[in-house]
Amino acid sequence: MQSKSSQPLPWVDAIKGFAIIGVMLVHLTERIAEPENVAGRIFHFLGMLGDHAPGVFILLSGFGLTLSGLRKGIKSYEPTNFYLKRLVKILPLYMVIYLLFV
Repeated sequence: MQSKSSQPLPWVDAIKGFAIIGVMLVHLTERIAEPENVAGRIFHFLGMLGDHAPGVFILLSGFGLTLSGLRKGIKSYEPTNFYLKRLVKILPLYMVIYLLFV
């Protein structure tokens, strides 16, 4: 069993899920929504709400990183180690995708 301080927050996952649905609605409404009738207008409006989803993801990422740092203790935060770990995780995949598609 996980300790209380390391348990995931289900409400964060729920918000991410709604944001994912919002992004999908944006792309779907760009293709099929015809705001000429009431149903089309409602569908189009719901799709417009999805425009805010990337900001929600960024906000939740910042919240998660801050919460993780607070749980570990502020003394253990070293920016160099933080960015080095992120670079090691992200750069290899980025280079593979870059070389495949550019």
